[in-house]
Amino acid sequence: MKKTKENQHFRSDDLLLSVGAIFLMLSLTIPIMNRSVEGEKIHKAKREIRYMSVELMTSHSTFGRDPASVWPQVEAESHLDPWGEPYMVHVLRDEKGSETHLLVWSLGPNRRLDSDFHDKKIGAINFQGDDLGAVYSLK
Repeated sequence: MKKTKENQHFRSDDLLLSVGAIFLMLSLTIPIMNRSVEGEKIHKAKREIRYMSVELMTSHSTFGRDPASVWPQVEAESHLDPWGEPYMVHVLRDEKGSETHLLVWSLGPNRRLDSDFHDKKIGAINFQGDDLGAVYSLK
């Protein structure tokens, strides 16, 4: 085919096709990347919950201090979850007032408390919605 001025220009439909293909590829890859990032944040929150729980329980067993009394100092070290909210700590007590369990949790991606574990027995505690957390025995 002989090159002429008519068949050498870039037509507008070629441009639209190229731009459309780029947008299609982006629309397919961005959600996948977002899920990967969110999964990494959840993994990081679980890891930090384990670390802080061990830190608080060590303080409890070594110094005999109530984990809730240590928490303001730990929180002052700016332990924020991956979504920018502070981690929560709650100490469960038995009928005599003795500490029995330590709860450490994050509100999760929606930044809202979905779990309800006040006035429940330890066997009935489970984190709901997107809340992430752990329950540890202090005895």
